[in-house]
Amino acid sequence: MSTTQVKTKHILAVLSGLIVILGVIWAAAPGYIYSRAKAMEAEGNHKAAGAYYETLYTFFPRAEETGRAIYFAAQQELHYYSPGQKPGYIYIFPTARVMSGDPERKLDVEGAIEKLETLRDRFPASPFALHALRELGKAYYILHDYENAVHYLNKSIIESNFQAAESTLLLAQIYFERREYQKSLDLLNRSLQKEPGMDPLKMMELKGIALAALGRCQAAEDVFKMLPVKAAEIFNKHTFDMDAKNIRMNVEHWEKVSQTHLRRVQAMQLPQREKSGIAGRVLLKDKGLSGVEVYLIDKAVEEGHYTGSMDHLPRAITGSNGGFSFPDLLPGDYALAVGVPVQRVKGHVMQQPNQDIQLKPGQTIQRDLKFVPKIKLGESFF
Repeated sequence: MSTTQVKTKHILAVLSGLIVILGVIWAAAPGYIYSRAKAMEAEGNHKAAGAYYETLYTFFPRAEETGRAIYFAAQQELHYYSPGQKPGYIYIFPTARVMSGDPERKLDVEGAIEKLETLRDRFPASPFALHALRELGKAYYILHDYENAVHYLNKSIIESNFQAAESTLLLAQIYFERREYQKSLDLLNRSLQKEPGMDPLKMMELKGIALAALGRCQAAEDVFKMLPVKAAEIFNKHTFDMDAKNIRMNVEHWEKVSQTHLRRVQAMQLPQREKSGIAGRVLLKDKGLSGVEVYLIDKAVEEGHYTGSMDHLPRAITGSNGGFSFPDLLPGDYALAVGVPVQRVKGHVMQQPNQDIQLKPGQTIQRDLKFVPKIKLGESFF
């Protein structure tokens, strides 16, 4: 055998070995990249995690891990949004301020929709394709495209054999916001018959609100009275991952939710002359701010000043002139909180945010919430 033939065989053997090694590396790469992305996500480094996800669906478009990567990359964008707290908003309570997310971060909701549609197209058999329906519904809800939101949420519910509790809750919320109260109620009743995990509490709450909106006050009261009972039943079943203190805190939260709604239903049934109310405007200097969230805190329910969850608080959105109102209230002590995009009030502070409002029977009080420029004294702002 000639030297040339031997060298050729060695070269071919080396090349074959390299091809095999590269093939093994290529096959293992998606799993490694995906694990690094999840590690970065666990550390809170969402930017790095996003870069890993991007690598996966750019270079390994058909790998199994890519389906998961597409889903979690899209979910990252939507994770920062919730009806309770929106990214880039500052929430000003009587004794505290809460910043929600990064004010400089902009949600790429359209990008998330494109990823989720890609997932549905490339990986139709993946369980993440089913989860993508819920996230698509949420994405279109964020964009106020209720037609598409309803379409995808309905599809999520049907394809999950009516087990998609989160999709059910959001769809019922959309029906409620569109004043389709009976439709919301029917959907909630159907889902509650299936005992949907930890979601019965939120579903029961929305059911009570829908009943009240339909004028069925006694039925609404019955639902709200059952909330803390159901909460105690649910949380006491989860003692394996909750200590007694956390169980008690969760049950107390739902007791407050129950009391808040019961007082609102009670006020609805008062004669008109005995109903109290609060109205006002949110002002930047002297100009009305539209689209600001104003929350009502009932001091008969909340001890001291409120700094907790906002999900159950009555909420009003200011109109074009910055106006808001909370009619049909019981007499008593109240406070107000606001949620506003921080960029809209940059360089301003709210005047006297911690003043309580005392309502007498039949009284409506005007209370404006004013943002005024900060005053700089030396190196500090006041």
